[in-house]
Amino acid sequence: MTYQSWQLQYLHATATQHIKQQPYSVQFDDVYFNDQGGLAESNYVFIKQNQLIRRWQQKTNQSCFSIAETGFGTGLNLLATLQAWRGCSNKPKKLHFISCEKYPLSHQDMLQAHLCFPELETVSQQLLSIWQGFDDVFRSGLHTFQMSEDVTVTWAFGDATESLSQLNAKVDAWYLDGFAPSKNPDMWHNDLFVEINRLSHAETTLATFTAASQVSKALQNNGFEVVKKLGFGKKREMISAEFRQPNVINNSEHPWCPLPKANPLNKSVTILGGGVAGMCLAYFFKQSGHHVTVIDQHTQPMQAASGNDLAMVMPVLTAQPSPESAFYLRAFEAALRFYQIEEWQ
Repeated sequence: MTYQSWQLQYLHATATQHIKQQPYSVQFDDVYFNDQGGLAESNYVFIKQNQLIRRWQQKTNQSCFSIAETGFGTGLNLLATLQAWRGCSNKPKKLHFISCEKYPLSHQDMLQAHLCFPELETVSQQLLSIWQGFDDVFRSGLHTFQMSEDVTVTWAFGDATESLSQLNAKVDAWYLDGFAPSKNPDMWHNDLFVEINRLSHAETTLATFTAASQVSKALQNNGFEVVKKLGFGKKREMISAEFRQPNVINNSEHPWCPLPKANPLNKSVTILGGGVAGMCLAYFFKQSGHHVTVIDQHTQPMQAASGNDLAMVMPVLTAQPSPESAFYLRAFEAALRFYQIEEWQ
């Protein structure tokens, strides 16, 4: 499935704002960020209430800190997080930001929205460069980009619950964003919170701008201890939460594909074969902090079939969409981003 960008209207900003226009969703009859200070709200609700700076400073030995978000919108929360991450000297080795979005903005709308925050121009330009590459056509599923050596971003285009169900991850902090439950009830249903429970662990925190009772109850029913705090600006209250109890999951439906439990103590990997697949695996395992050993019958890599100078990289194209064709198309897109220009020669 492909998602076309959603066109917006723009509200004129007040004279006290250092912004030009504010994006407004006609579909959900709501603004994308607070007109009293969108960046300040992101910092207050998501970064402060998840206690990110303090937790980063306490987890300098952690290999990766993962944040997951239920509504990407204009990307403001990502930009605020990147600004905070770059300003924090003591922190985990890497940051992985995962964000779901069912109605992605066009590149032009994203550009217009980012004009509201000139103080974020450095990180904004990097995001806009990646966003332009989608050419306003957003294929459903997961798309991962390396924004820097220590920051990875994964976008999941499609329904948030369906997107999260595809993840095998442990999330350290949740940003429950998106339009208010009264405006966008399709997102804020119990199945979403079941997936949030599955992906959380003992130290997971959560924050959201809303204080709706249905959200509070859903979080409590899915293992979170909920606290209502002072909201930002005109909002009276908001919710922050800490994870306490995982749900009991019935895995009997798929006994043929059990997922192994993570073993953070085992940080060494041995790979048999030094071809394209073996070397790509070695590269990404090395990026994730593993010690890698590659075993091959030759003294140099790429000496067998993978060393063919005239080899082609192409997707498998089919007349009708299928999981197989989506997989190969996604792999091809990843290859285009991964390989350098000289390797295409």
